[in-house]
Amino acid sequence: MPYSIEKLWKEFNLKLEEYIDINLPKENDKPSILHQAMRYSLNGGKRVRPFLAFIGYKLNKDEVIDELYDLALALELIHNFSLVHDDLPALDNDDYRRGKLAVHKKFSEAIAILTGDALFAYAFKILNKLDKKIIDIILDALLSNGMIGGQVIDIQKDIKNLDELIDLHYYKTGKLIEASIVSGYVLANGEKLETLRIIGKNIGLIFQIVDDILDSEKNEDITILKFLDYKSVEKLLTEMSDITIKLIEENFEKNGYLLRDFVFYLLNRNE
Repeated sequence: MPYSIEKLWKEFNLKLEEYIDINLPKENDKPSILHQAMRYSLNGGKRVRPFLAFIGYKLNKDEVIDELYDLALALELIHNFSLVHDDLPALDNDDYRRGKLAVHKKFSEAIAILTGDALFAYAFKILNKLDKKIIDIILDALLSNGMIGGQVIDIQKDIKNLDELIDLHYYKTGKLIEASIVSGYVLANGEKLETLRIIGKNIGLIFQIVDDILDSEKNEDITILKFLDYKSVEKLLTEMSDITIKLIEENFEKNGYLLRDFVFYLLNRNE
């Protein structure tokens, strides 16, 4: 009987935490304030994108290789780079992240900028160990038609309709989620890339729609509830999850249950 997704996720994260500790500079290494801030920024994350790379890998292979942890670490560094910069006064101006002071409040705005820079640079130092196809997948998720471009759209606060909001969610959040799954699958020499990209895109959008619902009490400027009522959002989530699970079941017999169960996890998130 297969392990539950929660058990696998915890086991994976334990190994990933060890990998993070080994592969990042120690807090006392000079300049210590930078390395303290880097490690501080990584504390407390769920490691969603690394785990999705693990799931993508498992869709084609069982035996885990060290390169999967390189990929997972790089994805987490990139994600945290985006959070450190996202919290800055010039962008979202958030004082807290994961229930603790944001990096710019804990260390200073200048150190936060440099921390984000360092996380991003270390991510590509690690990615450089991997095949160029994987690096290209992740770069495509980050550039002006990806996460960084999505952040630009977000700070302009000029979303006029649901289609524009869905585009924003895809660029800012969904493309890196999609790339995480696909890059893990490519590392395992998987071949059904186009189908998995569709699944990954859907999972990214489901992730962000659920986030919008959970954030509805935080007075966020732009969420899906600006354009749809709760009933319509629930209908959209049901339709998207049904389509996504059908694609998974029809195309990924090997460990496809992991991806399916991740969709169920997203639909039942409460934080």
